[in-house]
Amino acid sequence: MKSLEMYQKLARLIVRRGLNVQKGQPVVIKIDVRHHDFADMLVKEAYEAGAKTVEIDWKDPVLTTCRTLYEDEETLCDVPQ
Repeated sequence: MKSLEMYQKLARLIVRRGLNVQKGQPVVIKIDVRHHDFADMLVKEAYEAGAKTVEIDWKDPVLTTCRTLYEDEETLCDVPQ
């Protein structure tokens, strides 16, 4: 139970001090999919700090590895404007 409380305090510290989220500000959180529970805490804390919107940009290392190994070169080199 102490670790849950520690993560909640860490989420608060990140949002309130690290990001310094202000009322009406949009927030984008980039986080590994394996940390979805912590992402939930960050989202909640950001909204409580007054964020207008909160988006999660999920990262998945397995997907990234598979894309690198299996997509053809043309697809990998296609960079959208």
